[in-house]
Amino acid sequence: MTRSARRLAAATGDLAAIQALLEAALAPRKIAVTVNQRRECLLLRLQCPTTVPAAVVLTLLARELIRWPSYAHSQILIAAYQDSNEHWQEGLDSRIPVSCNALPRVSLCARISPSPARKSFAFPYNPSAPKIGK
Repeated sequence: MTRSARRLAAATGDLAAIQALLEAALAPRKIAVTVNQRRECLLLRLQCPTTVPAAVVLTLLARELIRWPSYAHSQILIAAYQDSNEHWQEGLDSRIPVSCNALPRVSLCARISPSPARKSFAFPYNPSAPKIGK
């Protein structure tokens, strides 16, 4: 399957296509991803070999997500682990009108703040979103 065909499949919620695309996006940092879903939430469990800042991972993910024609899941929950310890967790809401497709690709990194106080890129952080594993 071509990458563009995978993106179309991912946009309809195909978990195998989503996993393949995100594995490729995170490969430069050797981050493994496990993809699951709970209702309309896409759950991403990342296994990091070393400590990787959330901003770096979100940038890698966003570079892939901006190429999808649409999103089948209303929320994306991301939990990053190093060994068996949770390193960080982010909740992204795709129902907000600002879409990844509207972001200029060159300013994507500037939209992601490494500060823990701001947890957003194209999808603003949703503190009421369910946590992974809870």
